[in-house]
Parts: sequence; C-alpha cells; structure tokens
Amino acid sequence: MRSRAQALGGEIEALGAQKLELEERIRRTIQLEEIPELRRQADAIDAQIKDKRAELSSLILQLGGSPRP
Repeated sequence: MRSRAQALGGEIEALGAQKLELEERIRRTIQLEEIPELRRQADAIDAQIKDKRAELSSLILQLGGSPRP
C-alpha cells in the first residue's frame, strides 16, 4: 500500500504539471477557438487529480496515519 501511495503522489504531481502547462497555453494562445478545448482538457486533468487525491487519502487512512514528507 505504501508503494501505491507513493505512486499516486507521483501521478498527482505529473498531472499538476500537465495542468499548469495547459493553463499557460490558454493564457498565451491567440487562437480563441482553441481555448474551450484546452479548458476542457485542463478540467479533465483536474478531475483526475481529485480522484487520485481521494484514493491517496483512503490509502493513508488504511495505513493509519499521515503521509511522510
């Protein structure tokens, strides 16, 4: 379970980086028609992050404590 928790932490971090990249593309784009699709992708990543955080929280509770730094 600990290895899964660590893997989830890495996945959350990677998804967060992807979301930041998409948000930067949204700010820089000059093609306004691209913005809704980029926003949809960012929202989908955000949902994945929330799901993985919920799974991580559940694992932490099963392990009986808080995550180690």
